[in-house]
Amino acid sequence: MRRISATTLLNVFNGTTNLATLVGAYLSDTHFGCYKTLGFASVASFFGLLSDSSIQEPAPAHPSEGRCEGPDAGQMPFLLFGFALMIVWDRGHQAM
Repeated sequence: MRRISATTLLNVFNGTTNLATLVGAYLSDTHFGCYKTLGFASVASFFGLLSDSSIQEPAPAHPSEGRCEGPDAGQMPFLLFGFALMIVWDRGHQAM
């Protein structure tokens, strides 16, 4: 993954987590209550971390073998899905 693509992805992730606080607070206060929201957010966190860690491959033994390769087309949806689930956890947890 190019450096500019990784920077853009992390900036979108950070911006989404800031905006998702309002959605999490609204859903918690009007529809689900704090304990259901916290439970759902905790489960989402587990699956988000599981999704992100399952696509990682070991790094090359020697840095001279070339630069690190980013996720391929099949791994990118899992990475984004894991980020989305971690946003749900972070903002569901923050809404309380």
